[in-house]
Amino acid sequence: MEQKRRRTILIVIATIIVSIQQNELNKTNRDNDLEIAQKQCKHDLYISNQTREQYRELSTLQRQQEQFLDDQQRQESLVGNYIREISELLLSVNFTLTNKIRENIIRPQTLAVLRQLDGKMKTYAILFLCESTLLIDGKHSV
Repeated sequence: MEQKRRRTILIVIATIIVSIQQNELNKTNRDNDLEIAQKQCKHDLYISNQTREQYRELSTLQRQQEQFLDDQQRQESLVGNYIREISELLLSVNFTLTNKIRENIIRPQTLAVLRQLDGKMKTYAILFLCESTLLIDGKHSV
């Protein structure tokens, strides 16, 4: 009986020791899981911030590209309208230009258009003036 009792006490003590060890192991695992979760959360936050920043940069680039394309289209339209209007004027006077027409119509219109253009589009406008002989010498040029 005494031996049975000792066995029971040993089993109880062993069970308690195993339970204590299991609790400590569980606590260690929980702490490790929390640490892993915190690291994952920080990493997810970093990725989210990076993605948001990349999206912002992409949006900015898209806006800039759209503005550039809108400006290019506006300038092309401006040059096209200018060439059409001057061509119509030249046709209406049978290519006979007086100084009054040059000074009062073509010159101011040309200067107004050129102020709104970038270098490339100015080249097109000036090329048109040269080809239509409106920009030939100091006496009779626009």
